[in-house]
Amino acid sequence: FDGNTQDSSTKANHGTSGVTPAVFVAGKVGSNAMNFRGADYVAIDGVVNDITSINLTLSAWIKTTQTGEGEIFATNDAASAHPLMLAVSGGSPSVNDGGDHAFPPAVNDDQWHLLTYVRSGDTGYVYVDGLLRGTYPSTFSLSTVTRWSIGQEWDAAGTTSPSNFYTGAVDDARIYNYALSDAEVASLSGRTQPFDKPF
Repeated sequence: FDGNTQDSSTKANHGTSGVTPAVFVAGKVGSNAMNFRGADYVAIDGVVNDITSINLTLSAWIKTTQTGEGEIFATNDAASAHPLMLAVSGGSPSVNDGGDHAFPPAVNDDQWHLLTYVRSGDTGYVYVDGLLRGTYPSTFSLSTVTRWSIGQEWDAAGTTSPSNFYTGAVDDARIYNYALSDAEVASLSGRTQPFDKPF
């Protein structure tokens, strides 16, 4: 999101903005962040070919005051079922992968926060600013997924019914096809000093 929706990795999974023109603001990492205004989104369907394992990581810096539900990352199949969505809901980080899992306290204080989701085996992990916020048993499958997006999720078959728009800024959105460790998540947040990790 440094002034465009291009993938800076070697995978070339470039995004397509669902609004013209996309609006960029001062970012947390690099020069810019994308400003999602409540009807904006970025489609990144090319990710489907690279994310085939249940072990994965989703991470993005967000800055929002949103109180309703807004999807940061969303997956959909051809019928618009959504096996995995990482969102802000009621101001707090939230995961929907067949059930809703909320991880308060809220992060909608108009400050930058790093929101990270990790699936490793049968467990989902949610981190805020590099620190583990909570875990839950996770059983989703991505085998039917045909679409990925940032800023919304598809609410009906086809690509004409976006919904649950996120409102706020997003920067340095990352998708990994493996589970990051606690230390790697902390590194993404910029933490360089030791911190307590509960056993």
